[in-house]
Amino acid sequence: MEKIITGLVKSKKGVLALLTEKLAEMDINLRSVAVAETEGEPLAYMTLVADIDADEIEEMNRELLKLDIVESLQYLAAGDHYERELLLVKLSIEENKLSHIMQIAEVFRAQVAGVGHKTITLEYVGQTDQLDGLIKMLKPFGIVALARTGRTALKKDD
Repeated sequence: MEKIITGLVKSKKGVLALLTEKLAEMDINLRSVAVAETEGEPLAYMTLVADIDADEIEEMNRELLKLDIVESLQYLAAGDHYERELLLVKLSIEENKLSHIMQIAEVFRAQVAGVGHKTITLEYVGQTDQLDGLIKMLKPFGIVALARTGRTALKKDD
């Protein structure tokens, strides 16, 4: 079952490689990884989404905390966190399709990131199922390129 684990890791070269190598050794399938520096500290905030069960979470925590690069880890249960993902999607545009694309963008509250002679790029931030819905609606219009950041999450206040 899909679980979300967040934590603080040292912000230095090779951290992501060490983490993914350790998880591969444990035969854990990562569905999403997001890591970025935090403000004012030599640490990075990490969000992992993995297909694991409760027992594997404990084992993963034990093994990752043995690495000198991992400062802390936290499992986020369903409903106790905020979760978002960014999507950039480039579509081919034809005059008769542009108004339909813009209507879909408006319904989803997606923003125009850029417009070229032959393409339009939309950006959208939401939960994974919302991104999936937008992609499904836009697919018939000709997706030229698509990029997703992977999920990032923060625990809600107690």
